[in-house]
This record gives sequence, structure tokens and C-alpha cells, in this order.
Amino acid sequence: MLYFKSLVSTTFIFIIALLIIPSILYPGSDNKIFLAMAEDTLSPSSPIHLAFVGNTLSWTATTTNIDGSPLEDLEGYIVYYGTESKKYKVSYDVKNVTTYKIDDLIDWKTYYFAVTAYDTSGNESPYSEEISAKKIPSQHTLNVNRGGTHTGIVTSSAEGINCGSDCDEVYYTGTVIILIAKPDTGSVFEGWSGGGCSGKGQCVLTINADTTVTATFNTKETREVKETKEESPQPQKPSEEPLAVIFTVQVGAFRNASYAESRMAWLKEKGYSAYITLSGSKEGGKLYKVCTGKFAERGKAKTLSEKIRNSEGLQTFVTTLQP
Repeated sequence: MLYFKSLVSTTFIFIIALLIIPSILYPGSDNKIFLAMAEDTLSPSSPIHLAFVGNTLSWTATTTNIDGSPLEDLEGYIVYYGTESKKYKVSYDVKNVTTYKIDDLIDWKTYYFAVTAYDTSGNESPYSEEISAKKIPSQHTLNVNRGGTHTGIVTSSAEGINCGSDCDEVYYTGTVIILIAKPDTGSVFEGWSGGGCSGKGQCVLTINADTTVTATFNTKETREVKETKEESPQPQKPSEEPLAVIFTVQVGAFRNASYAESRMAWLKEKGYSAYITLSGSKEGGKLYKVCTGKFAERGKAKTLSEKIRNSEGLQTFVTTLQP
């Protein structure tokens, strides 16, 4: 009886060995049981070809594991970024896409980006090669029309509009524009329309989309007929420049203080003596104006203005400060 039990045990072990050992000895054999039991610890390769355009980060899809073998279980990507190299304070799991729109960046700041890939087992690749990019605001076109029966000139601050001859200009998003209407001899300025402007004073608007503003000029005769029962308006006295003037270069005007501070910090990094002046707007609220330099001569301020415009690609113009 003891011999019979021993024989049965030996036979059972032998059969199991016949089923398992060949798949181990011969790598080409079907070894699905062991593959299923094995733990996946192989991470994907890092994403490549990162690019940042506008406010969209893109990269090339990962197709291999870190050892070069085909990647068959890609799950998604993680986007990392921050304002210091290799120190990423923000990360997003963007799933399995190769572009990601980032809307929370501050204009004119430099950001650093990296991306990793991860598989269905949670294995994450090393960081991709880091890229850096400055967040440049989008641009929009301001168009000025002149309506009515007669003519006049519309100029702007920041510079760009001199309509007359130049009635269209492209500005960065968030730029505050002041339009000033000057009727020709024999004309009167009737008022503004479009762009949120109305009335006969200055037109103050913030560029956040393509915008059209119309200035209406009529002949004095037309106005006199229209307002026969009204008192004629007193002619405006031309503004006089103060006897003692300090010239400076304005490099931006913002309703948001943080945008102004960001522009000022960026200018200081470039070596400019930037500062912020505060003024009110005709619509109410505050305007934070970013300026650099103080000069007794307009020519020196103009030279600096042109230098910044050419080397930094910013909209600039010469303005004055009271001493």
C-alpha cells in the first residue's frame, strides 16, 4: 500500500513537470501562464519634439519602451511646467493626447515645460527634454473709420493710429488705447461709436478682440442747422505742454496690476530701469502704466523707444511726466 501511494505521487509530479518544464527550456514555446504572472516594470520612453506655440504645448507620441521594445500599453501623458528650470510646480494628467492648451500663463513670463509618458501599469517615463518659452499675448487689429459729411484726424496713444493715412494697427491683447479726434478746419467732431466708446471726449478702450471704432465729423454748417435752438459749443483750447517736461518711454498700460508688474519685472531682467505710474481712466478705474527712462530731451526718449521696439518687439511710445 505504501509503495502504491509513492508511485501515484511520483507519477503526478512527473506529469506536472512535463507540462511546465518545456515552456521554460524552450523560449519559443507558449508561456502565457508565466507572462501573465510576471509584473510589468518597464517604463515607456520619454516623449520627444516638444514645442510651445501660442498657448498650446505639443509633442510626438511615444511608441517604444525605455529598452527600445514596442510600446503596446500606453495609457497617457503628464505635462509639467513652472517658472524655474527643472522645478515644475504645476502638473496635469492630460490622458492620451499629444497637444495640450494651457490658459493660466501670465503674459511676458518665461515658462519651462517637460512631458512624461505612462503605461497601463503606472510606469512613468523620465522627463522629456525641457523646453522654455515666453508667453506672448495674442494680437488683435484696431480699425478706425471716419464718418460724417466732413473730415478730421484720429490719433492714438499707444502709437500706431494716425488716421488720416494710417487707420489700422495691430496691438497685443490687454493694451489700453486712447483715441483722440481732431477736426479739420471747418469741421466739428460729433462723437464716437463702436468699441464701447461714445461721447465727444477721448475714446479709451482695451484691446481684447478685433475692434472697429468710428469717429464722426461734420461741417460747422451741418451742425448749426441741426442745433439751431441750442447754444453753440465753445471751441476747445489747444492743450499746452508744460514748460518743464520729463520725457519717458511707455511700454504698456494695463487695468490689471499683476500684468503691469510682470511687464516691469521682465524689463528689469533685460536691464531697463522700469517703473509703474498710476492714473485714472475716463471710464473709471485705474490704469497701471509701465515706463522706462527719464529724459529732459524728447530725442533721447525716442531713441530708447525705438531700441526697445526693435530689440524686444514691444509696442512703445514717448510720453511725458510732470517733474
